Amino acid sequence: MLTKKHFYFYAASILIFWNLISGYNSVYGQDTVFNSSISKDTVYVTSLFDSANVHLDNFDKGVGFVKEARGISKKIGYKKGIALSYIQSGHIYQNKDKQRDAISDFNTALILLREINLYSEIAKTYKLIGVSYYLLSKYSESISYLEIGLEISDSIGDNDEKPGIILNMGLAYCELGMYEKSLIKLMNAYDLFSEIDNHVGLSDATNAIGVLYFTIEDYDKANKYFHESLALYIESENEYGISNSLTNIGAVFYYKNQHDSAFIYLNKALVIDRKRGDQYGICLSIFNIGNLYKETGKTSNARIYILESLQIAKEINNNSMIGACYSQLASLDLEAKSYYSAAHYALLGLDLSKQVDNPKEILNDYELLDEIYTQSGQHQKAHNCLVEIMQLNDSVFTIEKNKQFLELGAKYDDKEQKLKIESLKKESKYHKERKTILGYIVIGSSLFVIILLILVFNIKKSGVKLRKQQKDLEKSNKTKDKILNIIGHDLLGPIGTSKGMVDIIVSEKDNLSKEDIIKLASSLKPPMDSTYSLVENLLAWARIQRDSIYHNPEPAYIKPIVDENFSLYGVQAESKQIYLKVKGDEALSANFDMTQITIVIRNLISNAIKFSNIGGEVIVNLSKTKDFAEISVSDSGIGMSQEQIAEIENGSDKITSRYGTDNEKGTGLGLVVVFEFVILNKGTIKIDSKEGKGSTFTFTLPLIKE
Repeated sequence: MLTKKHFYFYAASILIFWNLISGYNSVYGQDTVFNSSISKDTVYVTSLFDSANVHLDNFDKGVGFVKEARGISKKIGYKKGIALSYIQSGHIYQNKDKQRDAISDFNTALILLREINLYSEIAKTYKLIGVSYYLLSKYSESISYLEIGLEISDSIGDNDEKPGIILNMGLAYCELGMYEKSLIKLMNAYDLFSEIDNHVGLSDATNAIGVLYFTIEDYDKANKYFHESLALYIESENEYGISNSLTNIGAVFYYKNQHDSAFIYLNKALVIDRKRGDQYGICLSIFNIGNLYKETGKTSNARIYILESLQIAKEINNNSMIGACYSQLASLDLEAKSYYSAAHYALLGLDLSKQVDNPKEILNDYELLDEIYTQSGQHQKAHNCLVEIMQLNDSVFTIEKNKQFLELGAKYDDKEQKLKIESLKKESKYHKERKTILGYIVIGSSLFVIILLILVFNIKKSGVKLRKQQKDLEKSNKTKDKILNIIGHDLLGPIGTSKGMVDIIVSEKDNLSKEDIIKLASSLKPPMDSTYSLVENLLAWARIQRDSIYHNPEPAYIKPIVDENFSLYGVQAESKQIYLKVKGDEALSANFDMTQITIVIRNLISNAIKFSNIGGEVIVNLSKTKDFAEISVSDSGIGMSQEQIAEIENGSDKITSRYGTDNEKGTGLGLVVVFEFVILNKGTIKIDSKEGKGSTFTFTLPLIKE
């Protein structure tokens, strides 16, 4: 009969990881900022991060606090706040067992942290990525990221972060069966925690050494270290650690078949978990007690506890624990020969194991299904499971522990609280399932056919790739020519005008009155506004050409963006006596990238003013359809021909430009950027225009999903 006893050890090691990352919010310190108003905003951002930490178990609330902090940080240009918001959201995903999402946000944070050279936070983020890979059972990847974090910590002399990284590496090496390296790392971590007088770290390191001995089935030594860690946690009144150690001691007694003692310690852990309101801890303790009832033959009690654990696991949306409960229910039904129900639960467990991408659990679930199908006489299904098991054994190594693991020992000095290695010999053996000769033949033949297909495909692909490269090169040359032309004429023109004005002011400052200087300085604004807008569009267009646009859609209101741009172009509109107005739903909101859509609205308003006649009007109308917000920018200007509209809508490589009604110069880049950014934000755009009657540009953005 298959059991899931490994979940006891699983709990022990994972709890250590969570204890080590739980203090991460220390990075949310305040920066030295450049004015008092922004300083207030950064304080508020920090408070939002604190609130997110408090609500780690409430996914929606936690994410809400993080998004608000990210929005404020972007608004005030607080780059550290933006980076930390991704670390915090990754932490929330990590807590919800959504490790792939966590890794994605951590990697985004790394990009931002490198831009501002926050190396201590970079080291910590590499550690968090290593933790996520550990939780995915990707132990080699975990070690790789932890090593990078360790190297950075060493280079900047960050001794506070270093021992935690090393301890995590020791646990990952333990999972890989590399026990010598594991023990060396764990002892090293213990020494470093001692040097910096980190009492919690010392407790965790002692507990981790117990986990190592537990893994090699030296339960007496494991029990010794778990009791020592328990004493340290009690001394520091760390209830989280106390519950952890009690769970681990209960696991030791379970494996030593001392079930009464196991019950005592597991129930003690449950009492503390209930006191702390730790739903995950409660779920795990109830599961372990249910597993113990199952082992002692009290299947009715076992089912009651496992079902209660399942209910809590669903409430906290912990897929790993849900899958564990399903597997235990399947095992209980298998014992009762309720094969249909057993297969049902086992398949549910398998599906969840695949969702969390845990190879070990997937293998265990297939082994359980194989047993169910074999006993129920469904031999074809049993055979299919066996095939999956053989394939998984190629990627999930099986460690054959050597029961005579010689001279692995350590002395614990109660006065100095220091562990020293006396001697260590590693005698562990890796084992793989042997394939049948027929299996090798099938695999070899399949590989041969696949190689042939790959060769044919690559030959065809090379031809297509060469033709595409040729077209891309031609397009790139045209792009470079256009950029040089813009720089040579449209960009240098306003800059030259501005330089001329400045030269006059500098050379004639003694002969000019204050009013003359103000008048000349005021005349600098239009060419400088034109230059700024042109540079902004050039940069956006260049990023589009390189496919390096950073896209981050978030819920936001649209009217504030319109108001901001009306203010920006107020002087230009006033000089042409153009009336600016917003109509429609002023509370309209949508899901979009703030930076990109600001550029879209800015370009459309700028063009509307540019091509409006003196005394005209520019109206922005806000409305919504079933699924989209609709924004239209209308002018009463010179309009466009159908040929001009078609050229814009078809994305022609030719970038044409026209002069405005007051002889304002354009480049044609603005509308190219507008179309690209609207499409990137999952919207649509259309143009209604008649020559001499004006134009209306209408684009849509997806509404915020409820």
